Amino acid sequence: MFQNFSKCLIVIVSILLLSLNAFSQQQKVMPPPSPVEIKKDAFRDVEQNFSISGNQIQSLESQMLEYKRSGDIDNVLRIQKQLDNLTGSVTKPGEKFEQTVVEKKNNSELDNINIGLVSAVTGVKGISTCTEQIGSTATRIWSTFVYGPNTGAVNDNLRLCYSDDGGRSWTEKITLAFSTGNRMWQDQIDMELIENTNGDKYVWIAFGYATNNYSGQYKIGVDVIKVSGVISYTGFTLAWPGAVNSNYYWKPRIVSDNEAYKPNPWIYIACCVDSGVAGGWRSGEKVAICYSPYTTSPLITYKPTSFIGLAFQYPSDFYCDIAYYRNAGLDSIFLVESSLGDSSRVAIAKTSIGSYVTSSTFLGSFNIGTNRRYQSYVASGGAYNKLMIVQLRKFSETDWDVEYLYSTNGAYNWT
Repeated sequence: MFQNFSKCLIVIVSILLLSLNAFSQQQKVMPPPSPVEIKKDAFRDVEQNFSISGNQIQSLESQMLEYKRSGDIDNVLRIQKQLDNLTGSVTKPGEKFEQTVVEKKNNSELDNINIGLVSAVTGVKGISTCTEQIGSTATRIWSTFVYGPNTGAVNDNLRLCYSDDGGRSWTEKITLAFSTGNRMWQDQIDMELIENTNGDKYVWIAFGYATNNYSGQYKIGVDVIKVSGVISYTGFTLAWPGAVNSNYYWKPRIVSDNEAYKPNPWIYIACCVDSGVAGGWRSGEKVAICYSPYTTSPLITYKPTSFIGLAFQYPSDFYCDIAYYRNAGLDSIFLVESSLGDSSRVAIAKTSIGSYVTSSTFLGSFNIGTNRRYQSYVASGGAYNKLMIVQLRKFSETDWDVEYLYSTNGAYNWT
């Protein structure tokens, strides 16, 4: 599992490095690790009710977790219906996102993915990878990317391909064409692979897109592709309750607890949201969950309020990321948020997996100085209590560094 954590961290650092325009070649002496203080401030709107609790709700959430651990999916869904009635969460299918299968031109490309399956197309907008862990195809690498122009009659396409030799050669699994005018935003794609002990394997892909060639609404799309046996797929758009056309939903992140729950994982999705108000925006994160993801006809449960409250701000380019972890037998989701309201701010929050769409705990912001920070990502290596945050830090006008923070006790203390 430590190997898997290392692979995940390498991917995160690689993404961060690739997103920079220039790096300083100056060699620096790495400072010794030191404890990091977490501070709470009045930046968040503490009056907004983003947590919904009560004895009955907590009792139902405890029951749901017991059913999950026993593998009783039907009763999990039954309990969620009761929670919907009590909390205002909404469970429904996603809104149809029209896509068509593109005929394959080459079955295999014996080359590096950047030179082979990618370079044959124009306008690559984002890429994400994951690796199989169990079964006869364990170690198979999956990669998905979206490509296409920014306008015109040529549609965006999402391609899924795999490698069985460590990335030397790649095989196209499926390519899906977006409907006209729907365009994916740059670098807004994330994927998660879930694997059942019975051999079923599904890839979940979340991406941020805009309608009308980037001049319309900002939305979150999801593709679910069954990659074991006969291939099948579905595409849909997430639709939170109370959404209006002026809301911006973008930069999605997706994770599962499949590492600990092979037969009955849950899929967790988070995204950034901006809601226009007089004088600026109210911004934060929206979340959704799927309790039965081994299907191409999934039901999605949406939290009606934001994850940790909305913050008033002027337009800014902020990010969020999520990770599943387990500490002292408790299953949790951790969220990191960067550059919201203040370009140096990195804020963190957590919640139990059973409370993902009802309540959460805002832990505060890291007291790590006034340097600008950007694109914070978090990894846990699966079901471990060790968390690592990797982010860009502006050292000078011409130099960005990769900075990391870590916790070895489930987010309680950081270095």
